[in-house]
Amino acid sequence: MADRQYRYAQIIIDISHEKLDRPFTYRIPDGLADQVEPGSRVRVPFGHTVRTGYVIELTDHCDLPEDKIREIGEVLLPGQGYSREKDSGFYIRLAAWMKDRYGATTITALKTVLTSRKTGSPKVRRQIRLLLDRSAAEEKLAFYHTKPQVARERLLRELIGTPVQPYDLITTRLHVGAPVIRAMKQAGVIEVESYTDLRNPVSISPDTAERKILSPAQQRISDEVDPDPGHYRQRQDRGLYFHHQQDLPVGKTGHHADSRDCPDLPDPAPLLQTFRRPGLGH
Repeated sequence: MADRQYRYAQIIIDISHEKLDRPFTYRIPDGLADQVEPGSRVRVPFGHTVRTGYVIELTDHCDLPEDKIREIGEVLLPGQGYSREKDSGFYIRLAAWMKDRYGATTITALKTVLTSRKTGSPKVRRQIRLLLDRSAAEEKLAFYHTKPQVARERLLRELIGTPVQPYDLITTRLHVGAPVIRAMKQAGVIEVESYTDLRNPVSISPDTAERKILSPAQQRISDEVDPDPGHYRQRQDRGLYFHHQQDLPVGKTGHHADSRDCPDLPDPAPLLQTFRRPGLGH
């Protein structure tokens, strides 16, 4: 939430085109004044359509006639922007630095640094577990075969090989419908379980990562480059693929920028001043 209410917002439209790579001024309606902040994703009228944009500055001043200024339509994910006094300056400076250094459009740079802070939503998935031991399962399989109950036989045969299977895999690859699954569950043959699936951008840990064994010739070269193996191990354990599970960053991209990483970023003013021209409109 912004620390005070402003009348206008400078917004970069989500269109990667050089001719539109500049901020556009929109009026902040009273109903959204406490939701719009730097970093907010908004929906705004643009031409004859509605587009998504990113707020990069709040201001009380605008040189355009009031009848030429259009209003912000809605704020996407209220509360997921950046607080003006804490983060916004750094992330907008970071976007300006990326644009200048790599020749990217402003929207590309903004989407890179802003979306990395979005909170990922856990997904609830289902799986099917076989409840019978192998002898009981094979006896039930023979029963299904004699009936015949083809779908139940097909599912049970698969579960005997792998007792726990993803629900979606069973319904798509094996073509077993919900009525069959429900009937087998009621008969005590299977159980349908739910679990929360959290995306892990880096699943390798020091315990599971494969350690490469160097040949004698490779080891000699390695010793010449770094004669202290303990120092090498310390550097290796700090590498991207050897982070502990509890140390993994959380977010959509699995990486959070830190202002300490980029202490010399330029002032955000050029990002706005570069594209401000008399008569700017949309």
